[in-house]
Amino acid sequence: MKKLLVLILLIAFVSPLFAFDFFATLDDEEGQVGTEPAKPKELTSLFVEGFGTYYPLDEDEPFDYGISLGVTFEENRERIRTEVDFSFSPILRDPLDVRTLAVTFFFGPTNLKVGMFTHPWGTSTTLHAVDILNSQNLTHGILDNPEAMKKSEFMIVYNAYFKRSSLDLIIKPFYRPIDMEASDRYAPMDTDNLMGTSFSYGGMEIPIDSDNIRVGIYEHPKFWKALGGGGRFRFGIGDLDLGFMYFSSFYPQMGFDIGAKLKMKPHPQDPNPQNPTQYIPDKVEVTSIDFDFTRYHFAGTEGSLLVGPVTIAWEGGLFLSEDIKGEKPEKYNTKAMAVVELSYTEPKTSFFASVAYQGQYLFGDVTPTVNLTTFDVTIPVDYIASFLSDKPYSSSVAVAFEMPFMRERLKVRMAATYGIENQGLVALGSLSYEINDSFSVYARGAYYNGFGDKKSLFKNWENNSSVTIGMNAWF
Repeated sequence: MKKLLVLILLIAFVSPLFAFDFFATLDDEEGQVGTEPAKPKELTSLFVEGFGTYYPLDEDEPFDYGISLGVTFEENRERIRTEVDFSFSPILRDPLDVRTLAVTFFFGPTNLKVGMFTHPWGTSTTLHAVDILNSQNLTHGILDNPEAMKKSEFMIVYNAYFKRSSLDLIIKPFYRPIDMEASDRYAPMDTDNLMGTSFSYGGMEIPIDSDNIRVGIYEHPKFWKALGGGGRFRFGIGDLDLGFMYFSSFYPQMGFDIGAKLKMKPHPQDPNPQNPTQYIPDKVEVTSIDFDFTRYHFAGTEGSLLVGPVTIAWEGGLFLSEDIKGEKPEKYNTKAMAVVELSYTEPKTSFFASVAYQGQYLFGDVTPTVNLTTFDVTIPVDYIASFLSDKPYSSSVAVAFEMPFMRERLKVRMAATYGIENQGLVALGSLSYEINDSFSVYARGAYYNGFGDKKSLFKNWENNSSVTIGMNAWF
């Protein structure tokens, strides 16, 4: 029962990663201005990837490996483009991974894309506030390839291009939650501790008892209830690019309604122990959990200003919760989020470096409360999602750089992000070498940690610090 509850709860712990995105590409093909596709052309390639990983801090399972076979296919006809990109790995829990399965229809300066794919928003290259269209897949931890951390979803996207502006309209008819399993090494919490080992109340740490829990029936939004959609308008004025967007959907992480009671016991110094009149808290008993999903309406903006080799980028917006008054603890509260980034690109060497700041603020109560009449404990879902923090704000900083060598056949990447409030840290590094156009090798490392006694996702993952060596081959 504990593992089942963790599978339900752990999804909420990854909400700080909603804006996490190392080395995001800005060269989205839907963002390229053009009126016609390329000349009729067909491109097909097969690829093989294999890797081995060593986890030096994991004494139980220090080694892991993987192999996958994939196919990419693209066909360009006069007004139709077909794209297929999928891989198969027989040793994974979900062996088939479909990244793209889409058809694009071109009509002069407009096009319509239908199928399974990802569609990025945003101008920053490290942290994001507006790249919200696709939920994240964290089954492999944090990677320096942002698209590999996204789930392709069925979408209908209409793009229109003008002289100095563009418009994209999106319809998402289905809902797909964040992928993560409690049994995975990247589960964000200890399966024996559920919501932690204790509950802070009145200056005391009260034990949590979660041995007997009734779990409700899981059923996420379907059909017309799951429908989401929105759009973005972008325009340029000289070296300044601006965009405004709106989107409505459900949060990719589920919410939950936790039933819990504060159990009391006689005070050990009660003068009449046979008929006590004084009581103190004994434990918090978690009795039930029911699922819930929160629809939000997002209004945001993105922009960038090019000043020679320096780019100033920003993103921000408001996630307006359906529970606008903050009366339902199982619903996520309304929140505001913003990102500011300063990056530098050296034209001659293509050296890239950036530093970014991201902050968010929750509007609503995130502190657990106790009804002193019924002793019912109210636990807001945002309290769980923020790693048992009752602060309405959180922030983080990120740095990254990439240095190519040998005519860009050899690339060195480094990146890190640090949570200011929760003191969680992840640092990534990679070295890749393209031996020829059809074969490359790579080595990458990931370091997770949390400092002090603060709870954080990266502190839970500290045993997942790793070194990986792999290869890619194309045919």
